[in-house]
Amino acid sequence: MANVTSRSLLGAALLIIPLAASAQVGVLSDTLNPKLGKGEREAKLSFRSFNENEAKIYGNLALYYGFSDNLDFVLRASAAEFKNVGLTRSGGTDIEFQAIWRKNNIYVALGGAKPSTPSQDQPVVTWTAGWQGQDEGRSVFFGTTGVTSDNVTLIAAAIALRTPLCENLSLDASSMFIARGDNTADLSGNLSDEPVFNLALRYSFDANRSVWLSAGNSLGDTTGFSLSHRIQRGFGLGAGFQVKF
Repeated sequence: MANVTSRSLLGAALLIIPLAASAQVGVLSDTLNPKLGKGEREAKLSFRSFNENEAKIYGNLALYYGFSDNLDFVLRASAAEFKNVGLTRSGGTDIEFQAIWRKNNIYVALGGAKPSTPSQDQPVVTWTAGWQGQDEGRSVFFGTTGVTSDNVTLIAAAIALRTPLCENLSLDASSMFIARGDNTADLSGNLSDEPVFNLALRYSFDANRSVWLSAGNSLGDTTGFSLSHRIQRGFGLGAGFQVKF
């Protein structure tokens, strides 16, 4: 029964994501990855480059540790130079620590972050929670993600999918639809909420090493930067690699 449910939801994701216009970039990429073994470690380094109305390059680093059979810890950091765009200022840094718990098909990540950005410089609580399924090389996630503090709250409905294209190549896609809060601003400084899409081609050398090329309109890999839409329309291009040891 569980296998039938997994296949049904995987099929639904294959239909929904192209319609949403779709992730190895962003916090949702972690929902598609298998859990680390106890004592295993993993590192991920990536960047995303924007043009025109946004800070030029956002860099991302994430370090993972498998603490127990169901629990991983992750430390993430994203950063870009500050840039004035009209009356709006972009860029900044975000450092986040989370505990990731997986049990059967349940995925829960909970932690905190210390951003230093034009829109937020106070500590925030961060989370991602939902249903994660894997079947025949595919992986899918349905759930919610968000950040909360005294002065800023962002909550989004989230969906992510990884599907194999051939033996070593797979496609990652993710979408986040803002349910509460504003995640971008125009050149005049007016706030608004916009959906966030990411797409990546991932090449795996083996179970421990992979690289990817990506496109998307989110800024970085922490929960806060993953929810943040670039200033105005358009996508950024990026690349990264991941290694397990």
